Order: sequence, then C-alpha cells, then structure tokens
Amino acid sequence: MRHRLLNKEYAMRIHTFSGLVILLAFLIVVSSTNVHAWSFHNGYGVGDLTRIEGFIIDDIGSEHVDFASPGVGNFGTTGWSGSIINPDYAEAAGVPTSLTLELDWSFTGNSANQVFSLDVLMYKDTGSGEYFLGNVFRQTWNGSIFGSVSVIGNPDQGLYNRTASVPEPSTLLLLGTGLIGLAGMRRKFRS
Repeated sequence: MRHRLLNKEYAMRIHTFSGLVILLAFLIVVSSTNVHAWSFHNGYGVGDLTRIEGFIIDDIGSEHVDFASPGVGNFGTTGWSGSIINPDYAEAAGVPTSLTLELDWSFTGNSANQVFSLDVLMYKDTGSGEYFLGNVFRQTWNGSIFGSVSVIGNPDQGLYNRTASVPEPSTLLLLGTGLIGLAGMRRKFRS
C-alpha cells in the first residue's frame, strides 16, 4: 500500500513540474513574439553639448513604439552614455563636445507600422554648471523615413513625461504570488 502512495506522489510531482515547465515555455514564447528593434542614426552639430533628451510623441501608428535598449547609444565621441528613463523618454549625457555628436536612437516594433514624432532637446553647459535649453528638433517618422527636421522655439513642456517607469502593481502581484506558490510547493514536497 505504501508503495502505491509513493508512486502517486511521485506522479503528482512529475505532473506539477511538467505543468510549470510548459507554462514557463509559453511565457517565454509569448513575451518574445513580435518584438523587433530598429535604430536610426543621427548627428547633431551643436557646440559644447552636454546633454540631450529624446521624447516619443504623437504615437499614432498601428503599432505602439517605445525606446529599445539602450535608447540612445553608439556615440561618435567618448565620455557619453545613454539610458531609458521610461518607454517614451531616453536621455544621454557626457563631457562637453564641440564636434558633431553622432548617435543612434533605438526603437521597438515594426518600423513600417509606426507613425510618431521624436523630439530631441539639447542642453549646453553655461560654464557655471547650469544647463539651458539650446535647441529642440522634431522629426516625424512616417513608416519608412524620418521627415524633415523642424526647429521648435518654445516647446510645450506638457508633452514631455520625465517620470521614471515604475513596475505596475499587477506585475508585482503576479510575481509575488508566483514566488509564494513556489515556496509553498517546495515546503509541501519537502515534508
């Protein structure tokens, strides 16, 4: 009789483990489908440039666009680094450069299905460590190419969300319940 109980318990463990493996494989496949990344190379010839910000605005295409890691990178000069602050906001900063700053903007999604504008805000060092807005350029992606650059003299700061991304509560709840479930299963099978 004890031998049968052990076989049932063993079968239940195998069944549970198999279910978890299948669920994990499904989540990996679902999270990796339709994730494309593309980049756009650009150069800015502004003297003493110390910081730039990029904002995705007017995202009206059939596929939503976000910044892809690293957001902004591949600088043509040393001493610069970039990061993504939230899905629609990336920034880069570095040592003042009087040369043309070459960089790549990286985006998610299929570029053919996207229509959006990229606002690039530039900051210069005044010598006293303060930043001021040097130039604002807006380029619109029409699904195949960025259009001409327009200079914005007095940009609407309400368009620019500078807050850092915070994990959604539902994501944290899902992660927490999953960890509690795994701990409970381990404890149950241990005893």
